[in-house]
Amino acid sequence: MKSIMAQMRNTIEDKHLINDGDRVAVGLSGGKDSMALLYALREFQKYNVIRYELCAISINPGFKGGFKSNEMKAFCDDLGGVPFYEEKLRYIKSFLKPEKKRIRVHYVQK
Repeated sequence: MKSIMAQMRNTIEDKHLINDGDRVAVGLSGGKDSMALLYALREFQKYNVIRYELCAISINPGFKGGFKSNEMKAFCDDLGGVPFYEEKLRYIKSFLKPEKKRIRVHYVQK
């Protein structure tokens, strides 16, 4: 993890990706990539002179069983209270288009 953090820090500083006063939002899916990114940015925030706001955002698609909003919120809390914002969508219907062999899903906001 140290080499990933060092590479991230070097890239952020060399390319000026985050500056004082910036607000950085991480799209949190609950997967290992987005969780690791949030963790790394939080560690960078704690030990760097650049002052920026950090938050996590997530869109809950409303599928039955499986979306782990509570676990993501707890992870944010464990990182020292990173704000967690969730938009919940109400699942309406899905249908298979035989000619395209894929599922279309329609949502409306709750």
